Parts: sequence; structure tokens; C-alpha cells
Amino acid sequence: MEEQWKPIEGHPYYEVSNKGQVRSYKHKNKKEPDTTPHLIHPRVNRGGYLYLDLRNPTKKHNSVTVHRLVAKAFLPNPNNLPCINHKDENKTNNCVENLEWCTQQYNINYGTGTQKRSTSLKNHPLLSKPVYQFDFYGRFIKKYVSGAEAARQNGMKLSTLQKAATHCNMYAGSWLWSYEKDYSFEKEINTIGRIYYLRHFQPVLQYSKEGNYIASYIGMNEVARCLNHPKFTMSNMIQALKRKNSTCYGYHWELGYPTFTEYLTQLDVNSNN
Repeated sequence: MEEQWKPIEGHPYYEVSNKGQVRSYKHKNKKEPDTTPHLIHPRVNRGGYLYLDLRNPTKKHNSVTVHRLVAKAFLPNPNNLPCINHKDENKTNNCVENLEWCTQQYNINYGTGTQKRSTSLKNHPLLSKPVYQFDFYGRFIKKYVSGAEAARQNGMKLSTLQKAATHCNMYAGSWLWSYEKDYSFEKEINTIGRIYYLRHFQPVLQYSKEGNYIASYIGMNEVARCLNHPKFTMSNMIQALKRKNSTCYGYHWELGYPTFTEYLTQLDVNSNN
């Protein structure tokens, strides 16, 4: 096909060809346009497309892609389609026969585009950051190639796992998570241990508003079962236990012996013996 040239709309000193070349009649050191044009050599942007900077009549520079200049000049667009597709998937081949107007969806799914993006994302060093799974004792269980893979295999939301792996939350599911294999979970293990002990083993004493002893329970779970209060929450009980002389669900509450710290001390003594 013979090379044809057409003026570029909005840029009177420039022309684009059906072969994907751009030339200018304007020289930067001259006030008047040249009679002999010179080719402009485009650069490659981050997306892999050829682009160049053109000066408009107001002397402002506009960055434009070559394939869009070619399509606007040589390809009719009666349906006002927004995107331009490279038929051979070579972003630097801007010959008019290699271009077509299309929808965004068509452009995204064209050829091997989906496969290339999938491979690129899968192997991306930031998006495929390994994540490590541990039990509540901090013992290593498994390494996953990414948080998304770990979330799929363990049936949880990726956002939930990410919050645990970045230590915004203590855990996700029934495990501890971290992007660091050697992360120390001392704080998390201690906190989770306290909560577990409080729920299942911590003696809790119940008193009337007058201060008369009523009953004792083993753990908050037993308190919840026996009270059978429709609005019972452990957080309300903890707040009442922190404040002296405060009531919760019509009663005063105290922690019995041993507390979690005393319990751990007993374990250390027994293990040393």
C-alpha cells in the first residue's frame, strides 16, 4: 500500500501517514514552517505504545499516541467507539490495516490479552507476595504463594486475611498470619490466650447489687449460658469487671482465682517441678 499523509486535526504543522509515521513542517528554531517536512521519532510510554509531543497553535505541547492519530485520520468511526485495537497485538505496529475501532471490553479480551495479564499478575512480585500460616501457639503450618491463594484454600475473604497478615487484626479463621516467616507472635499469642482462658477457664464470681454472693462460674461462656440474657456480650462483662462497683445485667461481677497471669505462673511452677 502506498504511503498516504493527512493533516493532524488541531495541529496544523503536522501530518500522519497510514504507515504510522508522523512528520512536521515546523522547526523549533524557525518562526516560519519549512517547505520540506521532517520525520518525528516517537518514544515508548509505560504501556508499550508509541507516543510523541506535538505543539498546537497556542504553543502548548500535547502528548498523543501514534495509533490514535492514525485511526482518527484514516479509519471511520460511525459508532463513536472509544478504543483502538492492534490486530496483531504488537503495540508498535501502527499501520492502518493493523488497527480497528472497538469497545473497551473487546480490547481487553482480544487475543491473548487476558492470558498475558493473568500471567503477569500471578508472577508479579508485589501482588504475589508470599504469606505464612501459623497456629495459635505461633507454630509454622504452611507457606502460600499469595494472600489470594491462602484465602481461597481456607475459605475466607482476602481482606480479612490481609488485615491479619499485616497485624491490624490478631488472626483470621483459626490461624495467625504474617508476610514475615520469622515474625514473633508473642503479643498475639498472649492476647488470644487471655481471651480463651476468660471464655473457658477463668472463674467469675456473681454478686447481688447489695454485695451478697450468688454463684461462681467457670468462664464467660458458662455465665452466658446460665444468665441466658438476650443481649449478653463478653465486652459488656469485661467493662463491668474493669470498673469497681459497676453492675452488668443487674449484678456485680468479680474475677476469681486464678487469673490468667496466675494460671501461667502455676504452669511455669509445675513444669519446673
